[in-house]
Amino acid sequence: MMNRAAKAYLGCTLVLGFLLVLLSLSHWQPTDLPAYAVCLLLTLLVSTFKVKLPSLDGTYSLNFVFLLVSAAEFTLGEAVLLACAAATVQSLWRRKNKPTAVQTAFNVACMAVTVTACFYVNQIAFTAFGSKLVGLLLGAAVFFVVNTGLVAGIMALTTAERILTVWRQWFLWSFPYYVVGAGIAWVASMSDGHVFTRILAASMPFLYLMYSYYRELLGRTAVAR
Repeated sequence: MMNRAAKAYLGCTLVLGFLLVLLSLSHWQPTDLPAYAVCLLLTLLVSTFKVKLPSLDGTYSLNFVFLLVSAAEFTLGEAVLLACAAATVQSLWRRKNKPTAVQTAFNVACMAVTVTACFYVNQIAFTAFGSKLVGLLLGAAVFFVVNTGLVAGIMALTTAERILTVWRQWFLWSFPYYVVGAGIAWVASMSDGHVFTRILAASMPFLYLMYSYYRELLGRTAVAR
């Protein structure tokens, strides 16, 4: 069972995520629907490329590239909706132990908070520096810190470990993927609608290779433990 601090942390995250979803959807402004539909389908597909974290009832997905692109290219409502759909697929797709509704809601809330933060940082950076690359790099950094930090927080509270210890142990290894992912997102965002979706589709083999690599890496970690 979770202790009082973990329950409070969980509740605050759920409330914040729920409020951000409502806020973003209340200002729904669809942009390029065909491009958005392709991005949504690819995001849901890559959300099934997930690896199990050793000794934990959780998974890690490689859908970051598409979520970063959505935060940079679409409206906040579109980006948050896409992120929530991705988190739901990641939580429920082919799980041996079916997650509870609270676990799924927490994953969705974390992704809503992460993408919202990423969206605004990207907007502010682009306005300040006039560079999509700078915006995407800073957005990727915020995405990495917020997303892994939120999950590491609940893990630390439930295991009575220091949050930095948990974060370094379970998430620091994924940082190179975020750097490469920001590069892919930048190339895609510099293209027009048709090329934009083709670049995202062309990145799928690379993402699958990354998925295979991390699955092997974490599999070895599980054996070593």
